Amino acid sequence: MLDYFYLHRYKVLLAVFLIAVLQVITYFGVQYYQSVAQEHRYSEYSESVNSRVEQAIKEKQKTTIAMSIILSTILEQNDMNITALHNSAVINKVENFSSYKSVWVQVVDINGKSLYRNWTSIRDGLNKIRPEFKQIIESQAPITGISSGRFDVSLKAVTPIFNKQQEIVGFLDLITHFNSIQRRFEAEKIDSLVIATQDRSKIIQHPFSSHKIGSHYVANLNPNPEILEKISPKDISLWLNNKYTIWNNLLVVPYPLVANNNQIHGYFFSFISVDDINLTASQSFEAEQTWKRLIQLDIFLTLLILAGLGFSIIFAQKNHYQNILNAENDLVLVTNGNKLSEGNQKLFEYFPKLPEDKSCVCDYFLEEEGYLSKYMGSKTWLEVLLENPKNVFLAKVQPVDKVLTLSVKATPLNPKSGQSVVVMSDISQLVELHDQSQTDPLTRAGNRRSFDFQLKNSIQNVLHNHHPLGFVIFDIDDFKLINDEYGHAAGDQVLKNITNLSFELLEHKRILYRVGGEEFVIILENTNKEKLKEICESIRDKVENCTFDPQITLSFGATLFVETDSTESLFKRADKALYQAKKQGKNQVVIL
Repeated sequence: MLDYFYLHRYKVLLAVFLIAVLQVITYFGVQYYQSVAQEHRYSEYSESVNSRVEQAIKEKQKTTIAMSIILSTILEQNDMNITALHNSAVINKVENFSSYKSVWVQVVDINGKSLYRNWTSIRDGLNKIRPEFKQIIESQAPITGISSGRFDVSLKAVTPIFNKQQEIVGFLDLITHFNSIQRRFEAEKIDSLVIATQDRSKIIQHPFSSHKIGSHYVANLNPNPEILEKISPKDISLWLNNKYTIWNNLLVVPYPLVANNNQIHGYFFSFISVDDINLTASQSFEAEQTWKRLIQLDIFLTLLILAGLGFSIIFAQKNHYQNILNAENDLVLVTNGNKLSEGNQKLFEYFPKLPEDKSCVCDYFLEEEGYLSKYMGSKTWLEVLLENPKNVFLAKVQPVDKVLTLSVKATPLNPKSGQSVVVMSDISQLVELHDQSQTDPLTRAGNRRSFDFQLKNSIQNVLHNHHPLGFVIFDIDDFKLINDEYGHAAGDQVLKNITNLSFELLEHKRILYRVGGEEFVIILENTNKEKLKEICESIRDKVENCTFDPQITLSFGATLFVETDSTESLFKRADKALYQAKKQGKNQVVIL
C-alpha cells in the first residue's frame, strides 16, 4: 500500500495540491463574493437612505414655501403691517399642530433692511440686497433652498411681498430647521446629524444649537448624545470622502446640503445600525460551495444578464421615471388634454377606473362656476392651464362616491405631440374646513364671522375707491308663529327656501349672510339707491308670490354707506329701517 502511494506520489501530491488550490480559490471566491455583495448592499442601502433624505427635504421645502406664501399674503392684505403678521395665528398653529417647531419669520424691505424677526431682536447685517432678492425681483416668484447664516443651517423660503399695484415692496423669509426630519428618521431607527462645513461654521455667530464637533457646528437641537460624544473632526473628514462608511457598527451615509449657488453648506449624516440592515442577499452562497458551482452560476448569470440586457435598457428609463412619479404624494399624469398617456400610482388610487378605459381625467370634472371644466369656452381645460401657468386652478371631481377638490397645474412636456405633465393636489380638507368656518351650516349662506370680515373689507374698499355701498337687513315676518305652529323643522325649511330663492336673484352667493335666527344681511358694492330698491323688491316679491307652505313674507331695511359711517352706525341705520318696515305693516322695503 505504501509502495502504491510512493509510485503515484507525484499524482497524489498534484491532486492534493489541485484540491487545496481549488479549495483556496473557492474559499476566497466565496469570501470575495460575500464582500462584493455586502458592499453593493451597503451602497444600495446608502442610496435609498439619501433618496429618503432628499424626499424629506423636498417635502419640507414645499411646506415651507406654502407657509411663506400664506404669511406674505397676510402682509399684502395689510399693507406690510408687521403687527398683522405678529398677531397672525398661522405660525402658532403650525408649531402646535404639526411636527414643525421653531418656525422663524423675517420681513425685509425692498432695500434689504430687516424690519422684523420673530426669533431674535438682532437687526444688523442686512444692509444690502441679497442675491436671492435680485433673483426674485427678476422672476417675480418665490424661491426655496438650503441656507446658512449667522444663526443656523436651515431650510429657507423667500417670497416677494406685493403692494396693490403689484409692485414688490419687500420680502418674507420663512426659515425651518432639520429637527422635524431628524424626528421622522428616528421613528425609522435612523439617527441623523446636520453638520455645517468649517467655512460655514465660522459664519454662524448666534447659533440656534449649542452643539459642536471641533470647529464644526451641529444644527440638531437634540442629537443622539452617544453618537455625538464619539465623533471627532477626523471622522467627519473621512466620511466626506466616501459614499458610506462603517463606523462603530454603524452605517454612516453623508448627504450634501447644497445651496442654490451650488455651494455645499453642510451635510446631513444618517447613522443606521448594521444589525438593522437586511443583508440576506449576500448570504445566498454558502462557503462550502465548490468552484465549479460558482463557475456554473457565473456562466448562467452571465447568459441571463446578456439575455435580459436588451429588455433592461428598454425599460430602465421608463421604470426610473415611473418610480419617481410613484414616490410623489400628488397626482401626476401625462396627457394631451383628451386622453391619458401615463400616470403615477397615486392617480390610479384616486381614479381606479382610469387604467381600464384610458379616458381623460377631465371626464370626471364637475361643472361648477369658478372651477375647471372639460371645455372652457372655445378652449380645453389643458389649454387654459398652459396659457395661465402662474394662476391656481381648482377642479371638483367625483371619481367614485365622494366629491373632491383638487388644485391643478400643468407643464408642457412635448410640444410636438401636445403632451403635458399635469400635477393635481387634493385640497378637499382645506376647502371643507374653510367653508365650515365661513358658512352657516343650515342655509349655506355666509355666517356671522364671514359677514363681519366682509363688511370691514367692503367699507375699506369704499373708502379707497369711493364706490357706493348698499347694506340690507331683512327677516321673516312672524317667524316665531311659524315655529310655534308648524315646528322648528318647518322653520328650518323656511330658512333654507328663503336662502335658495335669494341665491337665484343675487349675482353672487357670497354677498348673503345669516346673522341671526331669521335675520339675513346683504352687502352690495357698486350699488345706488335705485338698484338697492330693485334687488330688495325682487326678493320680497318673489317670496310673497311663491307657494311656500306655510306662506311667508319678508320685511327689508336698507341704507347706503356714507363716509362718516362705522360698521355699527351702518348696521343701526339699516336696522332702524327694518323696524320702520315692520311698524308700517310688514312685507315691504324701507330705505333710509
